[in-house]
This record gives sequence, C-alpha cells and structure tokens, in this order.
Amino acid sequence: MTYLAYIIHLVKRILKAPKIAALVTVLFFLAENVTELAIRYVPEFNRLKQGIHNCDRLPKIDTYGIMCPFDKPSLYATNDVIILTYANSGWSSQVTNWICNAKKAKLSNLLVVAVNEDLCKSLGSIEGVKCWTPSLSPAFQHLKDKTMQQSRFNASGKAQWGTQKYGLLLKYRTLVIYSLLKCGHPLLLSDTDVIFLKSPLNYLRQLAYGNGSNIDTLNPKNEMIFQKDATGWRRFDSWGLRGWLGNWYACAGFAYIIPTPAIIKFWEGMLAFQEFDWNDQVGVNLCLRYSNHRVRWTTLDSQIFPNGRMVQDGYEMNQDPFVIHFNWIHDFNDKIKYMKLRKLWCG
Repeated sequence: MTYLAYIIHLVKRILKAPKIAALVTVLFFLAENVTELAIRYVPEFNRLKQGIHNCDRLPKIDTYGIMCPFDKPSLYATNDVIILTYANSGWSSQVTNWICNAKKAKLSNLLVVAVNEDLCKSLGSIEGVKCWTPSLSPAFQHLKDKTMQQSRFNASGKAQWGTQKYGLLLKYRTLVIYSLLKCGHPLLLSDTDVIFLKSPLNYLRQLAYGNGSNIDTLNPKNEMIFQKDATGWRRFDSWGLRGWLGNWYACAGFAYIIPTPAIIKFWEGMLAFQEFDWNDQVGVNLCLRYSNHRVRWTTLDSQIFPNGRMVQDGYEMNQDPFVIHFNWIHDFNDKIKYMKLRKLWCG
C-alpha cells in the first residue's frame, strides 16, 4: 500500500467513527461560515455600529407633529386592524393582484397607501378598498420635501430593489407607518407581492395577545410579529426558517404591529436609522436586537407564512399557508411568472 493510499484509508476509517465525523463536519462548517461572515461583515462593521447608534437617537424631523392622518381611523380598520399595502403607480398591476387575492381570502376594508395620486386614479373605485395619498396632505408634503430630497424623489415607475428610488420609497413608507401607528389601531403591513390565501387576523391576534380568556390588550405578549425572511446563508436559513434558532431574520414587508408606547419609540428609531441608511430590513433587525427601546416580538412559522426564497426553492403548499410572499424575486416580471405558476395572478 502506497503512503497516499494509506492516508486515504486512514481518513476513511476515522470518518466512519460517528463522533469524530460529526466533529470534523462541524469544524469544516465553522471554518467555511466564519470565513464568509468575515468577508461579508468585517468591512461593514462601522456601518452596522453607526446603524445601532441611530436606532436609539431621535430623528431630525419633528415626530411630535406627526399625528394620525384620519379623523375617523376606525373606518379604515377590519376587526380593529388596519390592513395596508404601499406602492407607487408603477406597481399598479401588482396592487390590483394584491387586492384581488385579499378579497378571495375574505379580507375587506383594505387600505392602499399611494405614493402618488396616479395610483389611486388607476385603481378607480373598488368596493372594500380605500386609496390614500399621503403627499396630498400639506404636513406630509413638507416632510417629504425635507427628508426625501424631492428633486430626486420620483413617485412613478417600477422602483427596483436596491436602487436610489427604491430606498427613498422605503424611507417614506417608514414615515407613513409611524403616522398610522398614531391612529391607535394595530397594523397589518403587507408588501404588494404578498398573496393572501386565507385571513391571518385571528391567528395573529392569538399570537399577539394569547388565546386565554383574560386578554390584556394594553400589554400584549408580542408587540410586533414578523414573517421570517431568508438571509442568503442557506445553511443558517435552513435552521432559522425551521425555528431552530429562535426569532430568525425578520421581514419588514409583512408585519403585525401593535401601537404600544414602546413601539412608537421603536419606529422613531427607525426614522433616525433611515436618515443614514435606506434599508429598512437591516434597520428593523438591528433595532430589534440592539436598540435600547426593547420591544416584545416574534417571527412566524415559515411553513404557513413562506417567503420568496422558499418559493424559489420549490415550496409545496401542503401546510395550508395563510400567505405566500414573493420577495427575493426582484424582477417585476419574474414575480408575475412565479405567481402565475402558482395560479395566484388575477390578471
């Protein structure tokens, strides 16, 4: 037996020992992923450190002057919850599809927050749907001019993920969320690429308050509930999306939010965070974990609230899901293709 053959034979024998094999596997896994973590995040350390600091400071805008935009907010609520999506006119077909599937799921009194008036005009009058354009309010117009640099804020067209236009839209959305929380109703925030298959309201309410007879609405068990999202690290995601790692990466595009005082402070921190970084997904996850404004939160079972990465990986709808979120599919036309394959496109 040659020296090389002997070494190979010895390695094979060692790897047959279960404990040693497991140890070797773990060591290789750690080496690979620690290297990936270092490559991806060491250069970002200062940015993340600054982001955490921003979570705890007050934003530059006067948040005390931002109030509920509606005289009678209960008119916009379903079972006390305001169900809303947010878009510009470039996404009108996706908004129409969102409305169509929400109605199929027996959800009504839906609120479409339109960045520009053209979206409301294109939707027209739809029973059970209210379309609201914040920029028509003088207070919102002033805030948008001041914080969004109006000369670069184009409210029409399809804003692709990661572009400057997309970042400005997300900053404005956080401002809208903050104002709607002042209305005193829980919010069910949904991206337009979320497809409702059945109403999640009772499920979310039980997760927020518990299902006992003595529900304390002023002191919920969970003040915010997020869909689990993928991080891009498939090994970690495979554990996190199964719930093995506790509250996994929160998705900012599908969330149930109860307007407690702590939550109001949290979203003030988000406004401050986005003055320096447009990415609300990064902001939400940093502020949830490291902000001094600690809130009670949890993430949803990904088998019944699957995300777009799971869809791309061939998610099967055998768990009777409440929604399917087609995020992680950045191109608009690709989203439609995936929705049509699942027979979830109303167009």
